[in-house]
Amino acid sequence: MIFFPSFNPNENLIKTIDELLIKGIKNDDILIVNDGSRIGLDIFEFLKNKGIKILNHDKNYGKGKAIKTALQFAKDKNIKFSICADSDGQHHVDDIYYLYMFSKSERFDFQKLVITQRNFEKKMPIASKFGNFISSLIINLIYKKKFKDTQCGLRLIPYKKYDSFLKFKNNGFDFEMKCLLFCLKNNSLESDIYIKSIYTKDRYTNFKKIEDSLLILIQIFRRD
Repeated sequence: MIFFPSFNPNENLIKTIDELLIKGIKNDDILIVNDGSRIGLDIFEFLKNKGIKILNHDKNYGKGKAIKTALQFAKDKNIKFSICADSDGQHHVDDIYYLYMFSKSERFDFQKLVITQRNFEKKMPIASKFGNFISSLIINLIYKKKFKDTQCGLRLIPYKKYDSFLKFKNNGFDFEMKCLLFCLKNNSLESDIYIKSIYTKDRYTNFKKIEDSLLILIQIFRRD
C-alpha cells in the first residue's frame, strides 16, 4: 500500500497519483488520509471518484496521527507493507514506484524500516536544509552514523513495525523521528536508498520551521 497523509492539498496530489496509476499501481493499493483539511476538499472528492480510498479526520491532528491512521488501516486489512509519501509533490513518482517494487523484492527485510535520503540540491530552502543538517549531525554524533537526511517523508514500513509505531503518542512531525530513533536503537533501520528532491514554486508545506524543528530536536535528546 502507498499512502499519503494530506492536509490542505493542491493539484500536486492528483498529479502524483495519476502518474502512479499510469505506472500500473492499482487504485486499491493507494490510500489518502485527509487530516482535517479546510481547503482542497474538491481534490479528495475527485480522487474518491477515481476509486482511491480516503480516510477522514474530523480535525487537523498532525502528520504523525495521519500516519498512524494509515497504519491501523493496513494492520486491520493485513497489508504487508505501507509506503508513506508526502502529498505536496516533493517525491518523484519514479522514487515512490522504486520503493514499491523494492518492497516486493527479496532484498526487502520485513524486520526493518526503510527511510530514503534525499540528494540535496541548491533549490532546497536554506531553512529546511539547515534544520535537517542539525538533526542529522546530532544523530550522527550520538549514534555514530553517517546520515545526510533524517527527515525525508518517503518511507517503507513493514507490517512487523505496525504495532510498535501505533503505540507512539507523538502526533506531529516528530512522530517520524520517533520511528527512526526506535529502529536505530533496535538495529532495524535501512537507509541506503537515495532519492531526488523536488522543490517547485507551487510546492507547499505544513511544517512549522521553529515549532516542529524544536519538537524533533527534543525527541532526539529524549532518547526514550
